[in-house]
Amino acid sequence: MDNKLIPSKINVVAYKNEFVLTTEQLAMLYGTDIKNIQMNFSNNKERFKEGLHYHLLKGEQLKKFKLQVNDIGLQISPMTRSLYLWTKRGASRHSKILDTDMSWNVFDRLEESYFGQKPTEKNVKMLDYLDKPVTIVKEIAKAYRCSGKVILDYLDCIPKGEDYDGLMGEDLRILKEDNSLDKSICNSYVIYPSGLKKIKRYLEKRGYKLALENPKEVLLIQ
Repeated sequence: MDNKLIPSKINVVAYKNEFVLTTEQLAMLYGTDIKNIQMNFSNNKERFKEGLHYHLLKGEQLKKFKLQVNDIGLQISPMTRSLYLWTKRGASRHSKILDTDMSWNVFDRLEESYFGQKPTEKNVKMLDYLDKPVTIVKEIAKAYRCSGKVILDYLDCIPKGEDYDGLMGEDLRILKEDNSLDKSICNSYVIYPSGLKKIKRYLEKRGYKLALENPKEVLLIQ
């Protein structure tokens, strides 16, 4: 197995500034099944520490993750109520528990060609507003290297309240404080994921492309 082939077999995902793997991805790479990974974890739970070896997503965290990973083609079942994301240390621990030549060889290659990379944001930056993922015109314009006016003109063509909203006063203060935005901003539009998809299609039809390289290769979730 060539080092360079591993990332092409899986959707590359980062969470909290580090690369991670889902249980399904880990099972596929190690040549085992999901139930075996789950059973090994259950039988050795004391050897795993949350935040170090894995991240467990539930509720709003999971809902936000599902919305954002759609852009890179990572399919999470609507029935999923919790999701484990394994870090480099977690993947290493699983390879030790499995203790097969395949798991050791795969981890060696993952360590070099997958976990060895440095995550960088390669998509439109998402913000948090009332525990929902949103973005603003400035971030879309920056990612596509276009004028904000191009985006503002298009907003009249999509439903306000469904795809985007205009914020002022207390609502805007919450957005600015939660995302460390410029305090001098006196009004702003927030674009919801449905609106962002429409804006992306609109811009790409007009020849604009994401200025950041390989936009669908890596999704960085803060």
